[in-house]
Amino acid sequence: SEIDILLVPGWQNSGPGHWQSRWERNLKTARRVIQEDWDNPDVEAWGDRMAKFASGATQPVVAVAHSLRQGTARVREDAGTAIAFPAHLVVANNDLYCSYARAEHFAKAWGATLSDAGESGHINITSGHGPWPEGLLQFGQFLKTLG
Repeated sequence: SEIDILLVPGWQNSGPGHWQSRWERNLKTARRVIQEDWDNPDVEAWGDRMAKFASGATQPVVAVAHSLRQGTARVREDAGTAIAFPAHLVVANNDLYCSYARAEHFAKAWGATLSDAGESGHINITSGHGPWPEGLLQFGQFLKTLG
């Protein structure tokens, strides 16, 4: 209750059974960042929307993002600049949309920590992750590192 949680779905949004939708319903301070066009990701426009939602926060903001699939191609592979806030990536080693090696590259470039979610697939409804209690546990552990 001491943070504002921004849930940032990826391409095509997250349906009602998706773990992000469940977190939105069950975490008191969680809000979904709504994009104007869920089917045609534009990294800059989506980032602007996220900034707009964050600017309305009354407490420290923690963003919880899930995949971007097609839009990740727009993220520069040579993005070698660490981001200005703590970050943690949770990635399956058999995700069809982001290889573990690519996730390792992003984590290193951004100065983020990385967790291997095993052979979990894309961590969505299709891969059997509706509630995803392991993700909620990792989120709680990440929050503890923030102090």
